[in-house]
Amino acid sequence: MRALVSCPGTCGELYQGWPGGICRLISCPIDRTTCLDVEVNPGTGEISVPEGMDKTGDVLRLASNLWRCRHLDVSVRSSSRLPVSRGYASSTADMISALYGLAACIDRTVSPEEVTEMAVAIEPSDGIAWSELVLLDHRSFSDYTVISEVPPLKVVLFDPEEEVDTVEFNRRAHPVEGVDYDGILHDLIGALMRDDWIALGRAVTASARANQGVLFKPCLEELIEVALSDGALGVTVAHSGSICGVLYPPDVDPRWAELPWPDEVGSPRLAKMVPGGVHVLEVAG
Repeated sequence: MRALVSCPGTCGELYQGWPGGICRLISCPIDRTTCLDVEVNPGTGEISVPEGMDKTGDVLRLASNLWRCRHLDVSVRSSSRLPVSRGYASSTADMISALYGLAACIDRTVSPEEVTEMAVAIEPSDGIAWSELVLLDHRSFSDYTVISEVPPLKVVLFDPEEEVDTVEFNRRAHPVEGVDYDGILHDLIGALMRDDWIALGRAVTASARANQGVLFKPCLEELIEVALSDGALGVTVAHSGSICGVLYPPDVDPRWAELPWPDEVGSPRLAKMVPGGVHVLEVAG
């Protein structure tokens, strides 16, 4: 059996911080995807993944034990991958896509909760297994809350191509003294509930600024200034990566290609926010 599966990546997070003293995040899913071909055959339990996808191999070995399919060989091929270690949630997208692919091949029903729990067992992970926006304890998956549908916002994406090791980052990341993480989250959730994109932009930008004390982005203030001059809502960042995104309302056509963006953030590319969730595109015997 084989299954073709895909999953959107992220432009970092709309929010990340320590509300209530626990590190949590809300991912920002966008229309950039990973696409995997998962093939399952009778064998001896061999797991084969492309170079650089060791975490995907690890989570498949975990699933093979938990799902009692150690007698099957699993092979993963990638037809498209998100850039790694920059804030696109590439590892999470790969891991949960592979899990859904394996489940489809063995006729097993899985849930966003189950695959996220297994992904978090390998490394801190993003909340892209759900179609909605989710507030997630991404380190231990002790809790999660579905917040709202994903807003249909436009995103001007910047990728300076600087890599950040997610595992190492989460070992040393710490709350910044004086930051009102609970207040920022309260404002962001309230904005989502009201479909108030302006208030959402303020809260997302506040979260990006709060993260400067954890992972500093030298051009953030300049990026915010240029963005707001063009009627943008605000700026989202990868809190444990290097990419940034400028959020625009769905009915606004940004002058993204003409603006004097800081050179250090890379060339702008237009994207949009989309619902998360893994899509099983094809299953064949």
